[in-house]
Amino acid sequence: MKIKLQLLTILTISVLILPVVALGQSSPPSIPLLVYGSVTIDNNLAPVGTIITAEIEDVEVASAAIIIQGKYFINVPDGSANAGKTIKFKVIGIADDANQCEALNIATNPIINLNIAVISPSSPPSTPPVTSSGGGGGGSYTPPTTITPPTPLSEAAKAVDTNGDDKIDIFDFNSLVVNWGSTVAGNIADFDNNGTVDIFDFNLLMTYWTG
Repeated sequence: MKIKLQLLTILTISVLILPVVALGQSSPPSIPLLVYGSVTIDNNLAPVGTIITAEIEDVEVASAAIIIQGKYFINVPDGSANAGKTIKFKVIGIADDANQCEALNIATNPIINLNIAVISPSSPPSTPPVTSSGGGGGGSYTPPTTITPPTPLSEAAKAVDTNGDDKIDIFDFNSLVVNWGSTVAGNIADFDNNGTVDIFDFNLLMTYWTG
């Protein structure tokens, strides 16, 4: 009877301690590795809505839809844990050996620029565009290059512009990384004002990214 009481006491103490230990081990979410670049399908810019997937050791770890024509942004989770592993990318399920990179240490390389391209299995070979001669001018006509002024940031995007340069770029990403996991009130990188600099702020940064 005495032994049973001792066992019951030990079990009771264990049940009381376990939740405390679990709470004490909570930590900020792991910073994801950002991979971005241009993407083409059959030599044409991939349209908005195209799905890009990332695989590590033949297991899909992330996916994202293109929100800017010809540009993709994908955050691969567990940046520190995946350092040194090969990340392979697929565009609408199509793989190519050239579309891969090594996951580097996010402490020194949190961003990787990788341009990817795929050719559809049934796509015919592309032909160069035909240019007409100028009708006796001896050369082809080249239209003048026009420069499109940058589009002003929306009010929502301005909340992500940490340095006020009217662009959402690497400098704003740097502010996010520096403040990652912070719970200080009013933190410049807490874009959604939920009290923590976390994955939701990272997603906002990607949504309004201008490069």
